[in-house]
Amino acid sequence: SQGDVTSYPVWTHEIGTNRVENNNVFPINSYFETNQIDLWSSNIEVSYFIRNRRIAPDFIQTSNTNMTVTVNTQKYPNSPVVSDGPHTFSNETEKIDLSSQGGIVSFLFQSNEVNGFYQSGKTLFFFEKGDTFL
Repeated sequence: SQGDVTSYPVWTHEIGTNRVENNNVFPINSYFETNQIDLWSSNIEVSYFIRNRRIAPDFIQTSNTNMTVTVNTQKYPNSPVVSDGPHTFSNETEKIDLSSQGGIVSFLFQSNEVNGFYQSGKTLFFFEKGDTFL
């Protein structure tokens, strides 16, 4: 016996933006994380932390949905990750001001709302040279 096959969900990929079960609609969590950015040099005296100042998101989002961005920093590659956020933004958000720093920085963009769909453009990152490594 193969059992009750109706107990397993069937997914149709690349169609729609929601998970629908019976009459219930749920978002499909979607996210991506950027590469890690650093200002390291082979000379420790000219290696600096990155001071995160601002992000200008460039996304096309449908149905007036929101997205979030979380700034992840680390002092060194094996240091614990310190997260700043999540910061919520919409199509109308021009900028997100930040106040964090680290030796390594990356950005996690996430959409987790019903009818959420987005296309990414050229998001701008504003930073300054931060403290020197200790």
